[in-house]
Amino acid sequence: MASSGMQLLGFFLSLLGVSATVAATFMVEWKRQAQGKTHRIYEGLWMSCSGNERTTCELYESLLKLPTEVQATRAVMLLSVFLSAVALMVSTVGMKCTRFMDDKSESKSTTAMIGGIMFMVSGVFSAAAGPDFYSWDHLVTSLISWTSIHPSSTLKGCGGAGANPS
Repeated sequence: MASSGMQLLGFFLSLLGVSATVAATFMVEWKRQAQGKTHRIYEGLWMSCSGNERTTCELYESLLKLPTEVQATRAVMLLSVFLSAVALMVSTVGMKCTRFMDDKSESKSTTAMIGGIMFMVSGVFSAAAGPDFYSWDHLVTSLISWTSIHPSSTLKGCGGAGANPS
């Protein structure tokens, strides 16, 4: 079993990861469009925002009207947040610095390991959701922007909540 300091370091790093996952889940910049030089449109998993200097946001009215990529990304990100919350509770019970299960050392270390595995699975869900939504949307956006149907003043791109744009 790892030392208490290593367990605490891992726990605080996982808290940082959970907060980043929650922030990414609710942020609006999953997809970004620019019309002209000043008008911007941002689309997230829960709402879309648009405007020039003052931005107004509207929640999506129906889950079923959204594209399947957005619905799938929503589900995976929410699953990741839920699994992270359960992992927080499980790993707290299994850490050396807590008083839970003090008389069962082997069970306590197994509980801590299960909590860590749950954190890793949650991180894989988060990492898979961002690039998947980003890649599919980027491919469709690139194909659409090269056609002559859309005006050249409409520029589309991916926002900051997706994967690394390089």
